[in-house]
Amino acid sequence: MSNVSATDIAKLYDVADARSLREQILYCLSQRKEPEAIDKMMEVARKDTDPNIRWTAISLLARSNNERAIQLLKELIDK
Repeated sequence: MSNVSATDIAKLYDVADARSLREQILYCLSQRKEPEAIDKMMEVARKDTDPNIRWTAISLLARSNNERAIQLLKELIDK
């Protein structure tokens, strides 16, 4: 998948209809270094209506050691 952009992977997330597929897409995004991958995972962590998917995104963000992700996690904890 290295020849597919993080933006394209994020678009796949938007059209995926199965939880298991969305979880796999989030995992793929978590392996990417592009800012767009973190952007999408942060969007999912904030806005997705499925609490299990939100939890998956939050868990992956927590492992990312990305400064923006850490800031989001702090914001979510403070709510």
